[in-house]
Amino acid sequence: MKYFERVLDRMKFKFIPVISTRDNLIFGYKVMKDFSTLGFNDKEYMYQMACEEKIFDNFALNMFEKACREILEKNFIKTHFFYTIRFNLLQDYKYFFKKIDEIIKDLNLDPELFIFDIKGVIDWYNFHKTFSNKFKYKVVIKEERNFAFNFSIIESSKAKFVEPRTLETLIFMKENVEIEQPLIFNLFYSQGLDSIFLKNLGIDYYYDSNS
Repeated sequence: MKYFERVLDRMKFKFIPVISTRDNLIFGYKVMKDFSTLGFNDKEYMYQMACEEKIFDNFALNMFEKACREILEKNFIKTHFFYTIRFNLLQDYKYFFKKIDEIIKDLNLDPELFIFDIKGVIDWYNFHKTFSNKFKYKVVIKEERNFAFNFSIIESSKAKFVEPRTLETLIFMKENVEIEQPLIFNLFYSQGLDSIFLKNLGIDYYYDSNS
């Protein structure tokens, strides 16, 4: 655990602005974990080590608390925060969600401002059925490289925001299904696009994870 305490001390967060195409104002921040100061560019390797040591839950909670404290330090208290939880790596889900509540409450942050990207959920129906009393936060559903992305999954996730990964997916969705949720787009995968172009495509918010 001493090693992971040093990791927590030295790791950084990047707060990437999520911009509205309507008025070009900051809607919120994508909170990205950065282990490059420790020589790790692959976050998954760090998470896997924590899993092998059976401390991932506490490690992830300590990271979340550190991020929340930085939110207070930066005085970002009136904007939204997109934060990733790796659900498939957790050992005690109920404990984890309970502690998330406590951290937000103890730091006097507004839970309505947190939007979680929950990775590793196989069955969203069962997720909400099991944790509806434990997890009451907004969710963003993202298209991943090896993740089936269709209307059924979007609907069962009860997501408040939808994030297609590519322009091809976005165009396909627009032509075949009616998405009511606001759309978010990461410019990392399609550089050189401006806010007017994105707005005309029906995208509500955008960010660049490479910035």
